[in-house]
Amino acid sequence: MIISVIIRAQPANPLGEGLTSLQWGVEYGIGLTIEFALNVFVLSLVSTRHFDALNENLQSIETFQSMQDELVNGYSDLLYKTHQTHKMDIKRCQAVVNRLCEMLKGHRDYPELQDEEVVSAIVSSVPLHDIGLIDVPDNIVSKNFAYTAEEEAEYQKHVKYGEKLIRKNFYMTENREFLMIARQSALHHHEHWDGTGYPDNLFGIAIPVCARLIAVADELERRVAGDIEHPAITFEMALTQIQKLSGTVLDPIAVDALLASRISLEELYSSTQNNIDCDD
Repeated sequence: MIISVIIRAQPANPLGEGLTSLQWGVEYGIGLTIEFALNVFVLSLVSTRHFDALNENLQSIETFQSMQDELVNGYSDLLYKTHQTHKMDIKRCQAVVNRLCEMLKGHRDYPELQDEEVVSAIVSSVPLHDIGLIDVPDNIVSKNFAYTAEEEAEYQKHVKYGEKLIRKNFYMTENREFLMIARQSALHHHEHWDGTGYPDNLFGIAIPVCARLIAVADELERRVAGDIEHPAITFEMALTQIQKLSGTVLDPIAVDALLASRISLEELYSSTQNNIDCDD
């Protein structure tokens, strides 16, 4: 259309020869109007197709996300049905991790939490962090007394089993952020802040943020819910015990964020505490 306007603007335009000024003006206006209408039509057609394709892509993403969530929940259910000794409320554990992300957003030592996709991936990965226990013999997972050196070594393999299961079963996900974070969470949630954890003896901030946050939420949940190692205790007692792990087993800044969220998390755990109080 721009080229056409330039041509019409030329004084010696052959299309205008023998025409009066009025005729030239009418011809010019009609031609310009027709071309404008055609351009609008073409742009509208292209835009419609573009938005249709975009909607199809969004629907595909939503469908895949739904399938991914179902797969995550399926593996989580399988774990807790296989090992009845694990009584964690995984939704509650996710809520704690999400709260920690909110508290630490903007903190200079946690720049990755500014990204909502990263936060979403961390929270979504929570149900998979212990998935490797599926491949650990049940007599070891459910053992209610001290492990032998051989049994401890076998139990510790669950972090590598978990990372491998996630890598093999979620490799086709388009959400690469989720895949990376889920693998890191499974592999490193037993690393200790002071470097005495496993499997790689990572120290301090070398431990991925996702693993550090899940470790804090995991300690809280398994103490309140109770497991083979720890009988169920009250929310306040659990916080006291976790505070003692700050700076050695657990990230001290994440523990501080948990303690600062005491009031908002009390309601989340109130039903569990009430059941414990009734039993007492």
